[in-house]
Amino acid sequence: MQIKEIGIQEYFSFKQFGSEKKALQAAVKRRDEILKIHNLRKSLSFRQIFTEDGFIKGLNYSTTMRRRYIQLSLYNKEEHQKRSQRITERKVTEENFDDVLKELIDMLLDTKQLTLDAQDRAKLKKVRMNYLREFHKLNDRLQEINRKDPPPDYRPGPPPKPDGIFFTEDNLLYGLKIGEEQARECLVFRVFCIGEGRSDRVMIRKITKSRFNDVFQECADFLANYQGYKLTKKDDAQFKKVRQKYRRQFNKLASALPYDFE
Repeated sequence: MQIKEIGIQEYFSFKQFGSEKKALQAAVKRRDEILKIHNLRKSLSFRQIFTEDGFIKGLNYSTTMRRRYIQLSLYNKEEHQKRSQRITERKVTEENFDDVLKELIDMLLDTKQLTLDAQDRAKLKKVRMNYLREFHKLNDRLQEINRKDPPPDYRPGPPPKPDGIFFTEDNLLYGLKIGEEQARECLVFRVFCIGEGRSDRVMIRKITKSRFNDVFQECADFLANYQGYKLTKKDDAQFKKVRQKYRRQFNKLASALPYDFE
């Protein structure tokens, strides 16, 4: 019994089943069971949005040589349409990569009215790494082009800092990010420091529900000392808002992960 479409081949010997007729009946029954499961899986959401090579259908990178940046575009193609229709696009940087990817995936799921199960969400982690690798390839290529042929407004060196060296314009801390540490199955704060044209991760701290405020304060103190910034009483209100924003990010990420937190 062979199903080439899904690479399955199984043997049903006459001796094992007692006769040629019984072996044939067993093979037909087994084939029908496999095809039933296969056809059901094809109709599920992960078959509708994931490609065989580990990407997402309709979610592609492109580069603009005039502006020299990378963007992630979302397309949708209905059965009756000959061409894909672009829904939206987002500029991608190292800092906003995860936010942009999640936003566009959520938008795609809403457009197709799909809900991912646990197996699908586990596959999203591999998909993320594929898109991250592609981003770095494109980014390295753009940087090489910029070195050989700088655009008129291109200036080599470290990225410009926001007006507030400690607080960012979107009410976060400059250089503090929250994310998942898959190997340790936990969420962590990552502290980055910018200098000499590059961003270096200098500290990583595990976050738990019970020690969130303590770990956040430790990372904030480190950043303040590194940047030579001293918090004043005027900063207290904004600092509390920033901490609450990171807390909301933590709760949102924690609720979406398959393992528990303290």
